[in-house]
Amino acid sequence: VALKKPNTEQSALARPSHSMEAYPINHKTVHVLVGDCGGTNTRLQLYAVEDQKLARGLRAPGALVYEKQYLNVEHGSFDDIVRAFLLASGTTEAPTTACFGVAGPVEANAVDFTNRNWRIDGAELEKTLGIAKVRLINDFVAAGYGLLTLDEEKECVTLQGAPRVPGAPIACVGAGTGLGECFSTATTADAPYETYPSEGGHSEFIPRNAVEVELLEYLKKKFDQKCRVSVERVVSGPGLASMYEFYSSRFADKAHPQVMKLVEAGGEMKGKVIATHGKRDGASPFCQVCEMVMGTFASAYGSEVGSAALKWIPLGGMYVAGGLGPKNQYLLKGDDSAFMTAFRDKGRLSPLLARVPLHLVLAEDIGQRGAHLVSFRMLEDVSTEFKPIAIVSSKQHDWLTELIGKFCACELVRPPRARDTDMLLVHSS
Repeated sequence: VALKKPNTEQSALARPSHSMEAYPINHKTVHVLVGDCGGTNTRLQLYAVEDQKLARGLRAPGALVYEKQYLNVEHGSFDDIVRAFLLASGTTEAPTTACFGVAGPVEANAVDFTNRNWRIDGAELEKTLGIAKVRLINDFVAAGYGLLTLDEEKECVTLQGAPRVPGAPIACVGAGTGLGECFSTATTADAPYETYPSEGGHSEFIPRNAVEVELLEYLKKKFDQKCRVSVERVVSGPGLASMYEFYSSRFADKAHPQVMKLVEAGGEMKGKVIATHGKRDGASPFCQVCEMVMGTFASAYGSEVGSAALKWIPLGGMYVAGGLGPKNQYLLKGDDSAFMTAFRDKGRLSPLLARVPLHLVLAEDIGQRGAHLVSFRMLEDVSTEFKPIAIVSSKQHDWLTELIGKFCACELVRPPRARDTDMLLVHSS
């Protein structure tokens, strides 16, 4: 049995990709595995891919074979989830490449979860599952790659039209449970974009009026901070709840009693309650305090997106993602909206921001799509001599243990260990 080790010395993302470049896949059909692993759930998708072209504005090629969502608490490790998924998918070969977007900082292709005793290591997954190449990326970095697959006419709302400069940086800011940021660059107009993480959402919240100065002082006390709080404390779902606490106390006469009870009972959905009752058209009942909260949210959001644009000068496109923007479009759209006013209010550099194409992303799956794109790109880095591997049930592998041990030097597989109970991956002849 001659085992072929895939070529993993060069980056899969170092070569031209999304400008209608063909990826030479010398397999009739291969599979790529795509995942989104958060603190609570893991979502996996398996695609079958043939030799196809990749272009900006189109999803990565591949036919969806199988997808499933798992509750993390029901499994001992991420590896266990992937094994169960592959066996349930019905495929007879393991994926050639895999990319997983994970909720946490990735270092050396590995991540440790703070709220769960889990460690995901890409190199270990390659060995234990027989996947030729595995890459872990931060979940918002995955969203950044997903931007490259957007059909802007159908999946975006243009907040500010401007000519796109080919090859110029792209940036993304997205408010949801937190405030994520990332940016993408290309070395030339025809080169592929690479996305990089940022923790810009933890930069300072800057008040824009006297009442917001009071809000800052309130938040500093609430979060036990001496000098500052991050903008994420305002521009996020939890941020809406914190601001409601301040505004309902500062302007008690404007707080609607019924809405106050709904907010108190809202739990993790307080932000949704506040947003719902802060809109004059259609809110029942309407609450002025909620309107104040949403006004500050929109202004702070626009200001932070504008600050990100100053730092990265994204003449290739600035994108507003996350769940809060699409659900509150009325706050962002229009030249005189609180969002756009704050976005452009950058003093001497305001004319520069007028040149930035600005879009609100409506698609909710850009993270998954980004991981799919990365996994597809990685196919070019896999040696054409690599052979797909067969998935064998654990009940069938006892007689193979000695044989597999002889080939551990190839680093694609290792001998079975006592904890390996779900499945074993071995090379096909």
